[in-house]
Amino acid sequence: MNPSLEQELLALESPHRFEHRVFRRRPWFAFGAFVLVLVLAGAALPIVLMGGWPGLISGASIYLGFLLWVIIRLRRVPALTHRSLDASVLLFSDRAGEAVAAFDRLALEARDLPRIQAVFVLNRGIAATRTGNAFYARLLFAEALRSGWLTANASTATVYTPLLASSVALSYAVDNDLDQAQRWLTALDGPAGQRALTPLLMLLPTVLVYLKRNEPARALNELDEYWLRLDGALPGTTLRELQVLRAWAEQLEGNDHASRRLLDGVRVRREQLEWLTRTWPEFERFVADVCDGFPFADRSQDRVQP
Repeated sequence: MNPSLEQELLALESPHRFEHRVFRRRPWFAFGAFVLVLVLAGAALPIVLMGGWPGLISGASIYLGFLLWVIIRLRRVPALTHRSLDASVLLFSDRAGEAVAAFDRLALEARDLPRIQAVFVLNRGIAATRTGNAFYARLLFAEALRSGWLTANASTATVYTPLLASSVALSYAVDNDLDQAQRWLTALDGPAGQRALTPLLMLLPTVLVYLKRNEPARALNELDEYWLRLDGALPGTTLRELQVLRAWAEQLEGNDHASRRLLDGVRVRREQLEWLTRTWPEFERFVADVCDGFPFADRSQDRVQP
């Protein structure tokens, strides 16, 4: 990923108290090594001082007690991960408020498990974007990136770097900072080829950028490329959002019949798209018409002149 973009993101600072701090990866390993040395020394001390079977039993008890503590901590990981999946379902089931609360709890409970806490903070940022707080989302993305856990090795970087880049791009697109959004959309271009592996992650922010720049034809071309692959690959909420955005693009291109066809059977409420419409008045009027059943009124006044 582009190092300059990473540095710009990491330079963001919260004007308020920030509760979702993640223990950095390198200090965490240093602390872990220190604790391990203490445990081994503590286990060896009774053997040296007491000798024989009493010393050996005492030392083994200390070591086994530490091992049991580690196992108990690690056994929490599957349960926390399962709760994170449940929170993601809430987020993409039009229950974003509940998802925010769930990710907040998970991020706080996992403070002693920073590897998965970083993922929870990333997900909390995605939820923040979808609840209308894109700047706070970027603070969370910065904290997750700063921790070092998301890029700890090649396998985690392959999974989380594209998700992070697309999420940051989406937050900038929602805030109408289209140049920054575009920079993050191209952050994965290059020899690593990660952009090619994750086009669906980039689809929503890319379409937003094109439509907000009054380039509906480019938005439609991007959607056409991946449209047949969307079903089952993206959450239902995102599919409906893309369907409404495509209908808006078709109408801007004068294709009312295609727009009407796309909206047939779509069930969407205004509040479900509020995170997109609050900074986009043209689209807000279209959504209002869709929800009121009149998506094909004369909207020539909404078309931005180049």
